[in-house]
Amino acid sequence: MNPSISRSRATSRRWHAAVIACATGTLLASCGSSGDGAGGTNTSAGGSEAYLTSIEKDLQRLATPPRSGWPGPKEAPRPTPGRRVSIISASQASDGVSLAAGEAVKAVEALGWTAQVCDGKGDPAGYDQCVRSAVSAKVDGIMSVSVPPALIRPALELARNRRIPFVSESDTSTADPLVSAVAPLPWAAQGAAVAKWIAKDSGGKAKVFVIRNDEFAGVKERSDALVAELRRCGGCEILAEQQIVYTEALSPRIGQIIRAASDRFGPKLQYVASPYGATESFTVPALRTLGRDDVKLADFESQAQQTRNCRNGAVDVLGASLVSWHAWAGVDQLLRVVEGEKPVDPSYVPHFLATPETCPDTGTVEDLVELDFRDNYKRIWTGGQGTGGTS
Repeated sequence: MNPSISRSRATSRRWHAAVIACATGTLLASCGSSGDGAGGTNTSAGGSEAYLTSIEKDLQRLATPPRSGWPGPKEAPRPTPGRRVSIISASQASDGVSLAAGEAVKAVEALGWTAQVCDGKGDPAGYDQCVRSAVSAKVDGIMSVSVPPALIRPALELARNRRIPFVSESDTSTADPLVSAVAPLPWAAQGAAVAKWIAKDSGGKAKVFVIRNDEFAGVKERSDALVAELRRCGGCEILAEQQIVYTEALSPRIGQIIRAASDRFGPKLQYVASPYGATESFTVPALRTLGRDDVKLADFESQAQQTRNCRNGAVDVLGASLVSWHAWAGVDQLLRVVEGEKPVDPSYVPHFLATPETCPDTGTVEDLVELDFRDNYKRIWTGGQGTGGTS
């Protein structure tokens, strides 16, 4: 695939592998095969048509970024001046994580507090040390960005014993007594949304290769929801589910996985669903090198790399993660628990789908959101009301 492919070409790509002759031994082995992946199904076309009708309104809603109407909390406790908090970053080398950490610092400063960012550098030992350092510094609260609490339980126990509240931006629930509040991405809703787009785009006949990373609870929840939704599409099929770990996501291993899937499934391979945008450094070049511009790539997040690949057609759909908004939502939760109040339900932050037709020509997908969430948080933190005005 040419990286400079035009938007019109990108949006007009259609599955044509059905008419490709099985000319090599590898392709011959896959022609007519039903695949031996994770339980894909092929039922009647009528079942697919009913399913596609049932998701039409959802897809229409998901195509529109939020523009007005503040969905968040209407009030918040007033921040006590002079508090200090620690922001634990999973890895500042990640665009999405560093963006969230930076936005969290801006939000903390809007409270009149000070924040220190500790970079865990992708290492659980680093996450643990960051929490312990924050405890030693006697901060008033800790917020993590993309750090699974399960990896740092001893350090979180230390924080709890010192009565320092901990907010997780990556955890999926507050069932863990060591977690005071959460502000996660809408993991399951995003997975289901992308699956619905795939089903609709394929006319209810998608053949999908799913790459997963289940070491992160939220990412696992998103992949589970994507798979479950695809199984509701009677004519869709999951060719296989390939597990990776985070270190593989940032390595040429992803390219090897794409090549192996292409060799294994040949023209049956129609869609690749990625667990998160960090893999695009390798998924996009791998498909390009293989000449598989017939394969559509579904992904998540909305930072510079994902927006660029969406814009030029290398990625066909993004489950847009409003990372900046979630960072501010996390700081709002931190404010509440530090000041001794209950956290709010964090599910109010919206999500939507972006495609080459709708990705912006400049900036990032997040810029499509016209609602000024930052201003609304500032209003409620200073005793005002969220207004839902546009930026």
